[in-house]
Amino acid sequence: MRLAPGGMRELHWHVNAAEWAYVLSGHCRTTIIHPDGATYIDTFGPGDTWYFPKGYGHSIQGIGPDECHFILIFDNGDFSEDHTFSVTDFIASVPPEIVAQNLGISLEEVDRLPKKEAHFVLGDVPDDHSAISATRAYPELTSMHRYPLAAQQPRRAPGGGTQRIVTATEFPISTTTTGSVLELQPAGRTA
Repeated sequence: MRLAPGGMRELHWHVNAAEWAYVLSGHCRTTIIHPDGATYIDTFGPGDTWYFPKGYGHSIQGIGPDECHFILIFDNGDFSEDHTFSVTDFIASVPPEIVAQNLGISLEEVDRLPKKEAHFVLGDVPDDHSAISATRAYPELTSMHRYPLAAQQPRRAPGGGTQRIVTATEFPISTTTTGSVLELQPAGRTA
């Protein structure tokens, strides 16, 4: 997936799969909402991974200055977008009076909300001093949902190259997914 600066994958959750990602380039910010209502915000850069358990609401926003490119992996081979629910789809199906009451906004403001699922929206990039971007200090090491795989000391790979591996041992919340980055040297040369 690629997100332009300010581009956002709206708040959504997967009912049949956990989400694991590896950031290839650029920077993004995620917000995740736990079932108990706790909210966590993290900033990710190249070489970072995230893990969001099945059913946890989350959004992802490109924060620039360049496009953010990341690989998404799901822990269920039957995963499909049909098992993903978005907040705009839900809000569009609820009577406006209930939306206004629950969000603490006026009916006029409800009327300006999307009338169907948005998937992706483009907004402003939050500045580092806004409440929206109140993230952990960067480049902090592991947080509950973030693991800096590129910062890990690589292992030598047989035949030449390096390997970095992240399992539940290094990243305890990632209970259903293990990831590895293997960099091979040309013609079997060692790094």
